[in-house]
Amino acid sequence: MRNLSVIILLVGFISLFAVSTYLNSLYAQTRPTSPNAASGRVYEHPIRGGDPVYLTRTESLAWASSYYGGALLVILGGVLFEREKRKHANGAA
Repeated sequence: MRNLSVIILLVGFISLFAVSTYLNSLYAQTRPTSPNAASGRVYEHPIRGGDPVYLTRTESLAWASSYYGGALLVILGGVLFEREKRKHANGAA
């Protein structure tokens, strides 16, 4: 179970930082800075240090899933890790 919690933590951190950062960078370089209803780019996404860009629903959900999903995995992995650590500490005493 301890290995599983570490794997969940790592996947969460990778999703939270690497994937979200990659998507932010990609969107900042390739997406329009004004909404375009014809193409479905109506979801505003703030980019740090720049103008907001407009994404499609799918792009917006991809970013939100990697960011918030990664944060939830980090929390879940941390809780599982602490639980296993306490279980082993109590079992050894």
